[in-house]
Amino acid sequence: MSSRRTPARCKERTVTPDDLAADASLPSDVVEEILKRIALRQRLKCRLVCSQWRWLIQGSTVWEVDLQQTSLRHLVLTIHMMGVLPPQGGSHAAAIIEFLQHEAESVRLAAVATLRGMPLPAVASHAPTLAVQLDDPAGCSGSRFAALEVLSTIDGAIVALYAPSLARCLRDPEEEVCAAAIRALEGLRAAAAPQTANIAGCLFHWEEFVRRAAVKALVQIGMHAAPDVADTVARGLAVLPGSLDEQLARHARIAMADVIGQLEAYGGACHVDVIAQMLEDANPLVCKAAVHTLGQLGEAAVEYSGMCQRLRDPYQKKWSVF
Repeated sequence: MSSRRTPARCKERTVTPDDLAADASLPSDVVEEILKRIALRQRLKCRLVCSQWRWLIQGSTVWEVDLQQTSLRHLVLTIHMMGVLPPQGGSHAAAIIEFLQHEAESVRLAAVATLRGMPLPAVASHAPTLAVQLDDPAGCSGSRFAALEVLSTIDGAIVALYAPSLARCLRDPEEEVCAAAIRALEGLRAAAAPQTANIAGCLFHWEEFVRRAAVKALVQIGMHAAPDVADTVARGLAVLPGSLDEQLARHARIAMADVIGQLEAYGGACHVDVIAQMLEDANPLVCKAAVHTLGQLGEAAVEYSGMCQRLRDPYQKKWSVF
């Protein structure tokens, strides 16, 4: 009875640093081509061979093959790797910024997270490129959102040069883009004062998180540019358009009163009369906001304390319902 031995199945062999170190006379371009064909995990281990290989692996050309992959998971991993392994004397910021315009949201978010984790000078030098993405008419809202998220981490003195581009994003139909533009302008502090009216216009936005972002930004800007912000908001509160939707007008009045109340120490107290007019509003929520704001103004609003107390009791239950 004859027995036939089944040949052993060949195992797939992975390339190790020792394999590549066997011939130290390989030219750099040959080693680079080999490194491009090695899996990511094995490539990272190859950095330990010598300083020359470490320099090659952290170079931009080695990652070109990975950046052309169609697998989103592989592409996301590569972007994160490029952020962790900057090349000597530079960074991969320019290559990663291009992926802010990728059609896949996961890739865009990976690029944003990687850029925000990189040294600020490396990213700040590409601020003009990010500003161009904001003004690109062919770009999608997702790309503008990604660019805004990166710009919000850069020094305000640099981003202030592109404040008009940020302000144009306040009119974007996507509310996430609008909120991101508000956050970017908030980081400019006093340099964003010329855009106060544009930010105040977002107090009329339908989405609550956009209005909240606008309130926070106006307060932060007002703390550095008082009393201009409080004056601008008060003028808008006094001349609300009559054609405005009733519910939206209510939200806008409450948001504006919130801004003026928080800026009390920075010039808000001079607008007591404008806030007091809200006490006569038919909506309990608007009255509640006015009472709360006048309470923040302290002694400047003492003449309206009696009226506030009379309104507080009958509206107490209604406020909790709304």
